[in-house]
Amino acid sequence: MIMKWTLPMTVARQAILWASVAVSAAAFVGCRSAAAVLGEDRFAQGYTFTTNRDNTITVSNFAGSAGGITIPSTTNGLPITSIGNYAFFGCTGLTCVTIPSSVTHIGSLAFGGCNLTGIVVIADNPAYRSVDGVLFDKGQTTLIQYPRCKTGGSYAIPGSVTGIASGAFSDCTSLTNVMIGTNVTSIGNWAFSYCTRLTNITIHGSITSIGIYVFYRCNSLMGVYFIGNAPILERVYKFANYDNLFGGTDKATIYYLPGTTGWSNTFGGRPTAIWNMQTNAQGNAQSK
Repeated sequence: MIMKWTLPMTVARQAILWASVAVSAAAFVGCRSAAAVLGEDRFAQGYTFTTNRDNTITVSNFAGSAGGITIPSTTNGLPITSIGNYAFFGCTGLTCVTIPSSVTHIGSLAFGGCNLTGIVVIADNPAYRSVDGVLFDKGQTTLIQYPRCKTGGSYAIPGSVTGIASGAFSDCTSLTNVMIGTNVTSIGNWAFSYCTRLTNITIHGSITSIGIYVFYRCNSLMGVYFIGNAPILERVYKFANYDNLFGGTDKATIYYLPGTTGWSNTFGGRPTAIWNMQTNAQGNAQSK
């Protein structure tokens, strides 16, 4: 059966963003694979639930009331173990969400485009945790979602984090400065896109891979400071080029330390300059 679905405004605004991450999944949000699903979708309190073959439940969509919600741990006697891809995407009225201990899988961009101020994970959840309202995996090695409307202009990513998920900080318009932890090795696609007040970001030398459109439309971004060699820029499509890292970001200069390797006159389409760490983070740079 073909389902007719109207995209909300938030989805329309960022359609290009999510298309690069998972085109096919985004195009058919809410559709179900016959191989993975036992029962029909069921609706309760604004949730759309899907029954899986192992008699567990996936939250596949939400269209409930605004404000804070607590995702139930069971429905009709079956455990809710998964939150599907894009399940809460574009729920702009959603301000806070509590994830129960039963949930052990959260799909891609499940909370993208929500006006969240915080995410809470029940303490005995075996797969996830929240720290100061930010969603991580249990080991706190992957930063999954920074709430879009969380207060505070600066954020330091914890030292335990090794990966930043796709879209993790997207559209966080309150952020002005981010310090990426010393152990982060990869940054996912669109991770900081549409952070329109972000002015400076410092990236440590552990970074080896950066996805596409990571700083897309960061209109206020002035300086990106690399403490290490130039990382590898990913190209998802054969026609994509390296300039897409900073698409729509026309003020940024990329600073790097003397003695590091892999740098040229430009990086991701933006000009580079040597960074003198004896000055402050925006200090005197010597153009290459």
